[in-house]
Amino acid sequence: MDNERILKKAEEACNARMQRKERLYNFHEQRIAGKKYSEKREERIRTLYEEERIRNMNRLRRIKEDKHGVMAVKKIKVFSAICALLIVILVIFELTFPKSQLKKSGLPVSKELEKKFDDANYKEYAQLKGKTEEELLWELLTDHFQENKNAVLGVMCNLKAESGLVAANLEDYNNDFWSVEDGEYTDDVNRRRIDKKDFLESRTNNMTNGYYNDYDMWVNIDGGYGYAQFTAYENKDELYRFAEQWFAPDGGGEGYAFNIGDPEMQANYIVYLLGTDTYSDLDAKLKDSTSVVDACYLWLKYYEKPYDAYDDDYYTLSFERAVWADEIEKACTAKEEE
Repeated sequence: MDNERILKKAEEACNARMQRKERLYNFHEQRIAGKKYSEKREERIRTLYEEERIRNMNRLRRIKEDKHGVMAVKKIKVFSAICALLIVILVIFELTFPKSQLKKSGLPVSKELEKKFDDANYKEYAQLKGKTEEELLWELLTDHFQENKNAVLGVMCNLKAESGLVAANLEDYNNDFWSVEDGEYTDDVNRRRIDKKDFLESRTNNMTNGYYNDYDMWVNIDGGYGYAQFTAYENKDELYRFAEQWFAPDGGGEGYAFNIGDPEMQANYIVYLLGTDTYSDLDAKLKDSTSVVDACYLWLKYYEKPYDAYDDDYYTLSFERAVWADEIEKACTAKEEE
């Protein structure tokens, strides 16, 4: 009985995932119909959709054909018992040491904003109080890192490589895959045409959702977004919750409609992350960094953890990304020099 119940739950979860993906694909399929693309590109997009549909169907088939369900139930029971024991230990530890490092990031539980989108009250991306996105990030990070320019440039070089320092940046691959520009996608998320579930639907930190292309490179199909191209479900969820708080009453963006691509909100989110318990060690190391390359490496090693094409623990990648330092510093200090 337990085995049947577990298989049924797994099947329901897989079907729900397929339905969410299907809604998003249908939405972007309508875009294709309203635009003119080359036959080759249209065929490529539809091929990608079909590949994803087949992958989901295969997941469902494996669930239905599971011949080891009984063993799975036993493993789940043992695992549940171990988890329960660990939870008891953690609760005792937390009660004994109330200021331990087990605290969460501090964001309150997300509450959906009921405020409707208002065109007249929409904070445009360009309205940055006379600053560029680079300058705003520079000021906030400089203040946070107590004038350590190496740390500031290390973080910004990595963000430059990820998003071009554009807060409303959708992963380039997904621009083609979903046939949508950055501004269109951001507007759809803000107006809830793409709802929160579909925005968050993504791999977790312990799962992958993608495929290998012709160059034997892993391709993510989940839509990295923002300065740091947040992709994992947990990361996008926290960004979304931070945005909800930012545009709520008494938030930094009070008076403006919700905007997931707002540069000021995302810049403050980067600083917020560095101040959480999760990244306190990284923050301390960055504040002590003695070169831009060193700071680039720390961010890659302890925060971003990207695919390393060189397979050398991010050393080469750190040097490559540090090349942006002079250009970023010049762009952000030009007004000061004047």
